[in-house]
Amino acid sequence: LSHMMSEITPRTVRRHTQLRGAAVVAIVALTACFGDSLAGPVSPVMSNVRASQNFTCAVGELGRALCWGHNDRGQLGSDTVGESVAFPHVVSETLNFRQVSTKPAARHVCGVTTTGDAYCWGENNFGQIGRPPTASNSGPQRVPGDLTFASISAGWRSTCGVTTDGHAYCWGRGEWGQLGDGLTEGSDVPVLVAGGHTFQKVDVGSNNLVCGLTTGGAILCWGLDLAGALGAPSMETCVRRDGLELPCATTPQPITSEELFVDVTAGLSYACGVTGSKQAFCWGRNDGGQLGRPTTEVCAEGGLQDIECGRTPSVTSGSVRLVSLSAGTFHTCGVTDAGAAYCWGSNSLGQLGSGLVGTNSSAPAQVRGPVTFRTVSAGNEHTCGEGLDGALYCWGANQWGQLGTGDLQLWLEPARVVGLP
Repeated sequence: LSHMMSEITPRTVRRHTQLRGAAVVAIVALTACFGDSLAGPVSPVMSNVRASQNFTCAVGELGRALCWGHNDRGQLGSDTVGESVAFPHVVSETLNFRQVSTKPAARHVCGVTTTGDAYCWGENNFGQIGRPPTASNSGPQRVPGDLTFASISAGWRSTCGVTTDGHAYCWGRGEWGQLGDGLTEGSDVPVLVAGGHTFQKVDVGSNNLVCGLTTGGAILCWGLDLAGALGAPSMETCVRRDGLELPCATTPQPITSEELFVDVTAGLSYACGVTGSKQAFCWGRNDGGQLGRPTTEVCAEGGLQDIECGRTPSVTSGSVRLVSLSAGTFHTCGVTDAGAAYCWGSNSLGQLGSGLVGTNSSAPAQVRGPVTFRTVSAGNEHTCGEGLDGALYCWGANQWGQLGTGDLQLWLEPARVVGLP
């Protein structure tokens, strides 16, 4: 694909037509001027946007949770499992959310209401929505217990939340220590993360990796340690029921860095943090350039060998200063004080917003177009952001309508989300 599309200009997009019941996806190239082919009403001010695996969610006006894109596990909060929605869909008319969360590779969504209750919906084969394991739950289910949450993070088959008193709780899949309670067992109810730490934020990644930012500015990580994902060597190993033995950490351990951080984000076997001086440090897997710098190390990744990596947290290339970051599957994005968005890593379907497709970047590159952003969220092969103008924008892959543009076009730079249910 990268070879076929390397000559596409910044104004070129491609339409993905999904042929249901067939294994063939026809991709027809077309050109469109940025912003002038969108139909339908512009959505109102949205916030807290989260790009995931072929779908996206956000919090809209009045605290309504909105989701769009692929719905194979009920992650849109709709009973129409298996269908796709290219416009924002209201998850619940009765619940008011202040945050929603989902990450690449996840097929479930969780949110925190204005009263501090946690609700989850979607895939639940490991109890990751806080209910006994089932195939899926298409409507919001309240997470059991009397905890009051400040924030939540829904990742690869597990979920973690930070309570209003700074304690971290996790639930869902746990055989690699990703629940952080010192065990290698799953749980369909929240369990307290060990160590007595107080957290500002906890972020669940896409390959059984979890990282948290303490109130003192330190980053601690736990779970599966592949390609240096924990940011420091682990002395533990976890053994899955089928006998697979891999390095892990069943309780939070500090990364190898004396920096003080203000943000942390976990991706697919890699993670990044932002320091008080607005420098971005990344570590772990780097085969797509997702660490934002060239690396010469090689690591084992499960059954795979010789994966590019960087085991030690190190600063990204260039002099860009960032205030927040978001790690996707194989790409990372961040925002500056002035609202400029930068992305780096894999660009298989235009998720870097550079106007090109198939051209990866191992250094931060500015997202094209006139939009300035409050935050950005890196998904699997698409990215979304909250514009300072109050609108929501997405770019990259769109075969399931995950960009919310009302079409199935592949957008190579930010396109406005349209359509209010």
